[in-house]
This record gives sequence, structure tokens and C-alpha cells, in this order.
Amino acid sequence: MEKSRFMRMDLSRTASPACGLKACRSLMLAVFFLAAPVFAGFTDSPELKQLSEILPGDYHRSGYYRINDVSVNNDNYLFTIESDYGNFRIESVCLTLKYLKETETVSQVLNQISDSVDPARVDLKSQLRIRAESAIDILASPLGTAGNLAGQLARNLGDTLAGNSPYIIYGDSDEYINTEDPNLGIHKRNIAHQLGLDVYSSNAVVQHLLSQLAGERSAGNISSGSVLINIDNSYERKVADGRLDREINSVIRIHTREDLYSYNESLLDSIGLPEDIAREFLAHPAYSPSLQTTIIKYMDYLYAIDNYRDYLALSLLATDEVTAHAFARILKMIAWYSDNIEAISRIKVIGKTVSGLTENNEQVIFYPDDLFYIDESRQQLLELINERARVNGYKKVILVSYGTLSQMSRTRMLESNIDYMEEFLFKRGSLRN
Repeated sequence: MEKSRFMRMDLSRTASPACGLKACRSLMLAVFFLAAPVFAGFTDSPELKQLSEILPGDYHRSGYYRINDVSVNNDNYLFTIESDYGNFRIESVCLTLKYLKETETVSQVLNQISDSVDPARVDLKSQLRIRAESAIDILASPLGTAGNLAGQLARNLGDTLAGNSPYIIYGDSDEYINTEDPNLGIHKRNIAHQLGLDVYSSNAVVQHLLSQLAGERSAGNISSGSVLINIDNSYERKVADGRLDREINSVIRIHTREDLYSYNESLLDSIGLPEDIAREFLAHPAYSPSLQTTIIKYMDYLYAIDNYRDYLALSLLATDEVTAHAFARILKMIAWYSDNIEAISRIKVIGKTVSGLTENNEQVIFYPDDLFYIDESRQQLLELINERARVNGYKKVILVSYGTLSQMSRTRMLESNIDYMEEFLFKRGSLRN
């Protein structure tokens, strides 16, 4: 049975959870498969669309990069991107948008500082160009230097062909992030904040740029990195008008990596998370410090939701950056739904999918991937959702998707009396159907 990226739970690659949590996961899976009716008679396939329909805003075209190919990997799009800094293959719209924004930012910085730095000391344009000939580099971590990208190519491609995820696993060996010079770290975080970059990004080009600019500031060039960046973020719906994201960025800027760990540890303790789960989450290799902070701050923002603490235990199932970002994305979807449509009062798991119950006794299914189409597992999911709604007497069931739905899935949901919303975090997305 094919499973969605968010649904895949390869426990052998996940940080070892507590025994009780393992038992809950096993029971959850057993209930799903025993309750699901036998599937037959439906066929559907992912719909490939124009880039302008897949990516919001103007990210389908740019003078800083070129998208050479887009395909489908399970429930996400897989983009092949060419830039001055190398050729990359990235999974999911969410991570691709992050990379494209980073590429545009780095390029704009280089264009503006080319006349302000000493080329004899730092030739960033040459240093950031990755000449991998015809090879495709898959974003992976830890990345020590840009040259390591090509060195990891064979292993990553082998993982891809084997059906494993080749994407980011964070480690403590990143030479760009871990620095013994605290002043350099301060400069780096400040520059990243000013440029709108993630100081813990897995993108080696970003890390190299930030390190070079921080070195320039440490050497006395105080204006290094102080440039005007024009990046389009207008396509996104922001929780609390963007105040929460600004607060998260500020927390990341003012704390060292060690202090950020302590900050997040204290926040998890204050919201009553069990110590063993908190410790395991903070040590989880699929989550960068910035992504951990985002998830914890969104959980704190959703304090009024009953049993939301259990969500962090569920997030331990992440195996890589793609699934880690899916867990963060669901929290953003829940927060925006609660603030703007109807308050979510309780988080539940139906089958292997996260759902929420509203104060008006409606069930909302949150789907974090790029594509929702009818296959065996999703047909069973829709039938299970309907059965649970009947048993529990829900007034309405709504499926909220980060990405788009196939025409057959829309038809099946209408037949099943399930409402749906598409491209939920994008301003062009539909809010009621």
C-alpha cells in the first residue's frame, strides 16, 4: 500500500521514542488497518500542472534560477533547479519556496556588495559557484563545504532510487553554524535576521554567505551585509498578521545555539510537556534549531487547544526535513484556521492523519502535502473519516489541504459529504467550497 510522505512512519530511522509512545503508535496503525474497508474500483493519479499553478507568486520564473523539471514523488512535487550555485533537486513546494527565496536573497546580496568588499580577500561570487558539471545535487546535511554537495551525490541518488528520503538530517558538525567565536555568531545571526535568511539553513550556499559576511563585520566592515533585499512573501497567509513569525525570528536572532536550546527547553517545561518527549524532540536530527523554535512557539500560541501537547510526541515520527516541515506546517494551518475560520478545541489523530475538532463540533482534517489524489490508502481514509463522523455525530467534516486536490478526490469528497479547502496557506487558495 502506498503511503503519503507525511504518513510514512519508518520507526527504524526515527529517534527512539519511549516504550509507551511506541505502543500507542502500533495501536494507532492497527486500528486504522482493521477499521478500513477493502478498497476496489478507483484509480487516480497525481496531476502535473503548469509551474505557475504549482508555485505561488512569481516563483515559477526568475532571473536568479531556472526550474528545469518538475515531477511527482508520492504526495509531493519534486523540482530540479539550476542556479549559479549548482543544480539541485528539492522535494515539496514548501521547501522549494524556501530554497528559491534563499537563492534570490543570496543573488541580490552579491549583486549589491560586489563593489563594497575587497575581492582579494573575499570573492564570494566565485566561492559560491558550485561547478558540478551535469550532476544533480540533492540538498542534504550536514554540509561542511559547498564541494561536499557533489561528494554526497552518489549516496543520495542511491537513496532516492531505493525509495528512501535523501533530504536533510541535521547534525552538530556543521562548520558554518558551530563557531568558537561568539562575536562571529552574533554577527551571523544579525545578518541572517536583516536579510530574512535562516541562520540554521541546510543550504550550504546560505551558510557560506553568512559566514563570509560575518567575517567581514568582525574585521571592521560594519556595513557588510547591510543591503536592501526585495523578496516576495505576499502570497502567504500569516498567523496573527505575522507577529508570531516576527517573534520567532527575534528569539532566534538574540540567542546562541546553546541558549536557544535552553529557551526552548524552558518553554516546553512551562507548557507541561513530559521531560522525556521534550528532550527527545530537542535532540531529534530532523529538526533544525529554527524549526524546533517555530514548532514550540506555535504550540505555545495554541495553548487553549486540549491535548495539543500530544502533537509534539507525534512529531517525533519525522524522518527528514520534508516530514519535519510537514509537522510545522500543520500547526500553522491549525493556527490560521482557529484565528480566521473557527476555533479548534482539540487535536485528534484519525488513522494516521492529524485532525481537529471545533467548538461547533465540526471535524477538520489537516493535510500538509502538495497533492491529494485517490489511491487505496486515501479512499480508505475518506471512508474512515465518514464512519468516525457518523459515530461521533459531527456536524460537518472539512479537509484542509496545503496543496491541491485531484478532480476525482473532489468528486469523492462531495459524494461523501466532506467539504474541502485547497492551497490553504496561500492567498490564492480557496477558503470554503
